[in-house]
Amino acid sequence: MVIAKGLRLETDRCLIRTFRPDDVEAAVAYLGDPVVMEFIEPCYSREQTSAFLRTAGGGPVPLVHAVEQRSTHLLIGHVIFHRWQGSPAWELGWILRKDVWGRGIATELSRALITHAFGGGVTQLVAECVPENHASIAVMEKVGLVRAPQLDRDLPVWSITKP
Repeated sequence: MVIAKGLRLETDRCLIRTFRPDDVEAAVAYLGDPVVMEFIEPCYSREQTSAFLRTAGGGPVPLVHAVEQRSTHLLIGHVIFHRWQGSPAWELGWILRKDVWGRGIATELSRALITHAFGGGVTQLVAECVPENHASIAVMEKVGLVRAPQLDRDLPVWSITKP
């Protein structure tokens, strides 16, 4: 069974964990950055970030989980990991501070979540992405997701199925 609430996964460089109240300021730094948020949503204010962490990062079934850099114990972003739109598939995604881009961290996190999901009985993972976000598309394809236009809803979808 896949664990979403209380998720704790370690990778070589990161810890995926539940958000804590003291994560708000660090989250504001990346959720309020227009470069980071370019392909996602408008930038979040401190109040919006705090509400987002309480609602999406808390509750009985969190939609997002904090990503902490193990060497510094600093919050560097979050992953999206939850059941996708009422289907048996789970959604995979990430938002990371721009100073950690290009270092393979999104790939590392994605591989860990795919392994966790498939080991826990999930048979399909999906990721949504705007076509202009070439870096995220490259990560998705690197970890085995393929374009799945039959699943498109609001955004184009990529998918990976358990072998």
